[in-house]
Amino acid sequence: TSATANIRRILPRTMKFIITSFAIIATLSHSIYMAQAALPPGYEDQIYCHPDNCEIYTNPFGYVGALSSFYKCYNPSTGKTTDGVWTGSLTNVTAPEGWIEPEQCTAEEYSECN
Repeated sequence: TSATANIRRILPRTMKFIITSFAIIATLSHSIYMAQAALPPGYEDQIYCHPDNCEIYTNPFGYVGALSSFYKCYNPSTGKTTDGVWTGSLTNVTAPEGWIEPEQCTAEEYSECN
């Protein structure tokens, strides 16, 4: 019948479109994943924070990326989280005067479960 003929004619084009679309999506997804990869050593070697801060690691969804995406400065007195200053042997970045290499926060100071 003519309906069967139409299906046989349309089906290969539809399948080609679906396969091509899937290949494009897979390629873009891989490119985005690679763009979020961690920086090589020398760019983010050490975090510096205000003297009254400790260091936390937060990555609830298991993402990949630069260390600065996941390590933050935390002030237990105020409960505020801020970005630290990252230094590395391959950068010209220096820590602001008075800033420290922080200790890791204790469970009493910070917990993502609260």
